[in-house]
Amino acid sequence: MLCEMCASKEANVAVELNENKKIKKLYLCHDCADRIGLIPEQDKIRKLILQKIKENNDSDGDFSRLCPVCGTSLKSIKTAFCAGCPECYHVFYSEIKEILNKKGLSLSYSGKMPNHVKGFRSVLTDRILLQSKLEESIEKEDYEKAAVYRDYLKALEKTSVAGSVND
Repeated sequence: MLCEMCASKEANVAVELNENKKIKKLYLCHDCADRIGLIPEQDKIRKLILQKIKENNDSDGDFSRLCPVCGTSLKSIKTAFCAGCPECYHVFYSEIKEILNKKGLSLSYSGKMPNHVKGFRSVLTDRILLQSKLEESIEKEDYEKAAVYRDYLKALEKTSVAGSVND
């Protein structure tokens, strides 16, 4: 359906007018609706933001290289060495890895675990592992294994983080 004002573009805005208890429908294109003030401000703001993102994007015009969550471009990550949100790390994983390699850094931490945290980490990971195995055996209806995992979890609950048994 064509716009009822300009009759040249496709109508994508529908307006209902109520005059003397008579309802009249008016179908307009986006430009005509904007011209008479029917387009909300948030739509105009969104257009300005997208325009600004396109201006600041890489010169090759590859707009698929924007983070879908925050709109950060690869160019801004390269210049500021800062991602816009956690999703940027997934979207630009290979590029971030390349940037860090040039700086002599890697994505994985290979440092040591502090001694006072080692016991906590193992008890915590044991609980998580046993809980997942318990749920898995219940789903498979293997109740004998589930009972064993349940008993192990109860025994772990009686131990403190440091590994000593509570009184």
